[in-house]
Amino acid sequence: MKRLYAFILTLFICLHVNGQVGNTKQNTIVHWADWQNDFTISLLLDIDDSMNATRSAEIKTKLAQLFARTEQLQAQNLPAKKLLERVFHTVFESHLRTYSPLADFPQTIEKNQFGCVTGTLLFALVLEKLGFDYHIYETNYHVYLIVNVGEDKVLIETTDRVFGFEKNKHLIAKRIQEYQRLYDVKRQSSNVYVSIFKIEREISLIELIGLQYYNKATIAYNQKDYEKAMEALKKSMQLYDAERGAELMYLTLSQYLKNNSLLEEKKDKLLRYRDFYLHKLASKVQPSK
Repeated sequence: MKRLYAFILTLFICLHVNGQVGNTKQNTIVHWADWQNDFTISLLLDIDDSMNATRSAEIKTKLAQLFARTEQLQAQNLPAKKLLERVFHTVFESHLRTYSPLADFPQTIEKNQFGCVTGTLLFALVLEKLGFDYHIYETNYHVYLIVNVGEDKVLIETTDRVFGFEKNKHLIAKRIQEYQRLYDVKRQSSNVYVSIFKIEREISLIELIGLQYYNKATIAYNQKDYEKAMEALKKSMQLYDAERGAELMYLTLSQYLKNNSLLEEKKDKLLRYRDFYLHKLASKVQPSK
């Protein structure tokens, strides 16, 4: 999917350059950046099946207003770390008000409800717009941001408006250890399903959008709406073909087969799909011990 995505973007650049021979290189870059941003936001909004043109326009207006506020801060020529801290508070004040772990991006912009995925998505859009060197990290139960500011690093915890801007390197290391330790804590509990895979990696903005669809699938799975879960997982894995998606797809197919009376032909097809995802899991990273 990454290669296909890259090909689509490359094709657009070629068409744009060939169609605008008289444009300067700078203008080409500006138009390309605008298109890329629109494409990303469209992916973010498509998660809501009831999204329409009116709501989409209103959300984009609110985002533009947030971008304008942060660009005004940038125009003050503050030291980079001070600017980043001001941006941190501005983003929280604008849309990150009510914590809701599985909120989707439209809910974050329209209702100010957010979880770690949508909070990180919003911060990533703003940091991208301002040109910060940021990195998104994923663990089994959390995502967070590390921003490089000169030779220093800042951790942005998008679910903590009070202590979420961390610039002390020792406290950053401690916080990351806490994120990673949560998986081991969950494994000791018999009350919840815990993945056989331990996840600790950097991911892209597009892959983070894929996790938004994974959350949607999780909600549907918990509600026993297995068909809806499968549809969300298909979209998730188109953007981020990770082991957690394959694992949940295997579980979803298993539950769907168990709880539905199916025609033999459809049952055989779904059994083949389930076996495919089982083999896909086996090809992923080694299970944690």
